[in-house]
Amino acid sequence: MTKKQISEVFAGLILISLGLLFFLSANNLITEWWRYFLLSLGGIFILDAFLRHLALKEKFFGGRFVAGIIILAIGLFSLFQFQNLWPLILIIIGLAIILKGLFGGKPAQT
Repeated sequence: MTKKQISEVFAGLILISLGLLFFLSANNLITEWWRYFLLSLGGIFILDAFLRHLALKEKFFGGRFVAGIIILAIGLFSLFQFQNLWPLILIIIGLAIILKGLFGGKPAQT
């Protein structure tokens, strides 16, 4: 995948997310669509960081990943009260540590 293809996937996913959320909101299936958009946008940023890492060998835990985590956290905080959210924070931190261990290390020198 090229950088241009990844950018097009990123833009397409954002438009699909907005379209789906506007459809659900227009049919009264969800309220306050922006909260769900923050969740999806955070996930899209994380997916973008992962694709760039796989295809372009860019640093996975760079700006896009961090932005995705922050946006995702804001979305989660807007949907849930903090006292119900703290276990999810532990899960997210644990996943981040695992992903950093799997993808963030430097390759072994031979």
